Amino acid sequence: MSTKRWGAAAVAAAAALSLFVGCGGTTDPGPSDEAWTPSGPVRLIIPYAAGGATDTIGRLVADHMSRTLGKPIIVDNVTGSNGTVGTLEAFNSPADGLTILLASGSIQVLIPQTTDIGFDPFEMVFIGSTHESVAGRLVMASSPWQTIEDLVAYGTTPGNPTLMDVTSGGFGVPDIATAMFNKAVGGNLNYRTLPTDGGAEQVTQLLSGNGHMANSSAGAIIEYIKSGEVRPLMIESASWPLLEEMNIPKSIDKYGYKVMNPASMMAPPNLPENIRKAYEDALKLALEEPELQEKFIATNELVRYLNGADARAYAKQGFDDYTPILAEFDMLLKK
Repeated sequence: MSTKRWGAAAVAAAAALSLFVGCGGTTDPGPSDEAWTPSGPVRLIIPYAAGGATDTIGRLVADHMSRTLGKPIIVDNVTGSNGTVGTLEAFNSPADGLTILLASGSIQVLIPQTTDIGFDPFEMVFIGSTHESVAGRLVMASSPWQTIEDLVAYGTTPGNPTLMDVTSGGFGVPDIATAMFNKAVGGNLNYRTLPTDGGAEQVTQLLSGNGHMANSSAGAIIEYIKSGEVRPLMIESASWPLLEEMNIPKSIDKYGYKVMNPASMMAPPNLPENIRKAYEDALKLALEEPELQEKFIATNELVRYLNGADARAYAKQGFDDYTPILAEFDMLLKK
């Protein structure tokens, strides 16, 4: 397993889209031949609580990029509204290279279509992609549900208590995953959501018994799967190699749906191209660093490098793929 576990179809799609999209929406290219290094410490905003997959991978790459760029990159967890608060703060920061952002898929591909957040994340400058979260439908091992069919039978039986679905806050990929799951099993799953500030709190709420099920990414939940405290019932992303080895079924095979959740490193609009390129090069070195490979593998996320243009293109592909799904559920923002 390596950081290059990236499907040929996804790369091809990203490459095709990159023919007509740039690395960032309103980028002012600036002098591309002028070398750049930070003038001081860099703030890396991660718009989720510490301990989740994006936070873990972000801290690993930030440490390596600090050494490459010669200045410390300090992680700042700015939580709220499933990534919206921290992303807005990055969006409004000066385009001087001293503030960057690592955001997962919800804020790129989903939330702008459902909520008036006051800004367009695609106007930001895309530095590159770090990983795509794998995700599954999970329950406590102490729960009575041994299979996904057991969970469906319980949740669709009149008179049973409401299932609490632990999400990552606001309206994000875990929410759309449950909406698609509900539709796939007939639309009568009796559940309501329990929002949190991110993957770490999502796991805490599930382990505490406050929640009954969750669509969670590997980075936050994997150790609890390995310890036997959490039981995976279904893979809801395109792939999750470890769970596939455990013969856990895929939602795409059983119910015809899957979710995508790519993470991108971004910067405020109008970041000069020479600054963007310096970060892109440093990110590539970090993700290809041999000493970090085992740590990346341990997250169980699909860690891989995409340059800025391809990262933006892949996120745009996800945005476009979700549009008809959101329209079907009448969740698109009314304009």
